Amino acid sequence: MTLDTSAKTITLTNFQPGNYETGFLDISGITGDSITSLATLSYAGFYDPSFYNEPITYGGTPVPLLSFTSNSIRIVFTTYAQSPPQFTYSGSGQAVFSYNSTPGVPEPAAWAMMLTGFGLAGAALRRRRSVVAA
Repeated sequence: MTLDTSAKTITLTNFQPGNYETGFLDISGITGDSITSLATLSYAGFYDPSFYNEPITYGGTPVPLLSFTSNSIRIVFTTYAQSPPQFTYSGSGQAVFSYNSTPGVPEPAAWAMMLTGFGLAGAALRRRRSVVAA
């Protein structure tokens, strides 16, 4: 998995080949930005229904289910309660997702510290000007 914060993309590659009913990726604790959307760009070649030559049993091609909060992302591939009940990852291809975010809002304590700093800097500048003028 590659998380590119400048391009705001997530790329999944090189999974272990095999048959699965559910596969998911959770990314949590994202700080600095607040996630506002998540979308699938591509997942072509990611799952191969003929990999084990049994497309009836292992032929599912799951559609990614996406969810997010302001600081976490969840991507789920599943065929639970579907037919066929499993999907096959072929070990090649990649899935790419994009997300949008907005800069985080400073907490009230950060605002208070910033305003205090500006106030002290202003007082120091004013004091320096009054000493120079005298």
